[in-house]
Amino acid sequence: MVGWTMASTDTGGNTAAGWAHQEITRYAKAASKGDRAAFSALFGLRAVPTYVSIACLAGQDAPLDALTIRVFERAWHRLPLLEQPEQFDRWLLDVVTEVTDAEPRPNLDETRGLGRLVGGLATLVPRHREVLLLRNVFRASAASVAQALSLEVDEVHRLEQISLELISEHAQPNQPASLAA
Repeated sequence: MVGWTMASTDTGGNTAAGWAHQEITRYAKAASKGDRAAFSALFGLRAVPTYVSIACLAGQDAPLDALTIRVFERAWHRLPLLEQPEQFDRWLLDVVTEVTDAEPRPNLDETRGLGRLVGGLATLVPRHREVLLLRNVFRASAASVAQALSLEVDEVHRLEQISLELISEHAQPNQPASLAA
């Protein structure tokens, strides 16, 4: 994965993403030294993206609120081990992955639609998945995605559209041969 959020790709501070990265780094440094107010600020900045990531990884039927809390509890206990506060977002995504990997998965036989969706995602090349994830899960602007992936904004829009169409086509149930005219 390219990066969890756009904040982790721009450290210049001249953009909203740069400002966010600086704030997250500052709070992560303080929180790693036991500052609860800084950790609370990190929670405020990262709770929604964490929740969305958990929903994507564990599914909508998972106890999303409880898993989000579990991620931040684990993060709090592990923060003293954070060696690179400027990489907090990537580090937190590792915690999200650990927590969601431990969560029981729904039976894909019972959720065939989810299985088709996952199959559609698997057909995408990595660049398409990156664009789709950054634009639709993390709600990054097309300009930010273009900058992070060294693309033109028009190309980001094109890749996003193609990705959504491919997934949509794959997610449709197969029609019986007699109905496919």
